[in-house]
Amino acid sequence: GARVIKIERPEGDFARNYDKLVRGQSAYFVWLNRGKESVCLDLRSEADRAVLDALIAAADVFIQNLKPGSIEKLGFRSADLRRRFPRLITCDISGFGEKGPFSHLKAYDLIVQAESGLCAITGTQEGTARVGVSAVS
Repeated sequence: GARVIKIERPEGDFARNYDKLVRGQSAYFVWLNRGKESVCLDLRSEADRAVLDALIAAADVFIQNLKPGSIEKLGFRSADLRRRFPRLITCDISGFGEKGPFSHLKAYDLIVQAESGLCAITGTQEGTARVGVSAVS
């Protein structure tokens, strides 16, 4: 299997604190991240960006899903990374795609559930509802 290193914000992924069902850890977090290693980095810090750069230099694949434009501001634009590391495969994930009127917007689970109509079909007569746990992000 692949060695997967997940970069988390300095305070860790918010999903770590959903519950404490799996040996004191969030069942949801464990379900999504089983087998992954986690590294907490503050990418506003030059030192932590250097750590990420070193991880990317040793990687085969780099996948990111930050708000459109954010990774470029941090200096990790996919085209630049592929030029620096020719064997690197990159993947940029955005909630609304690369083109179109919403391409510049940040997306997260509740927005995607609402925009896709999922909230409308999971609600009651009293109103719409979201799926209990994040389904798309």
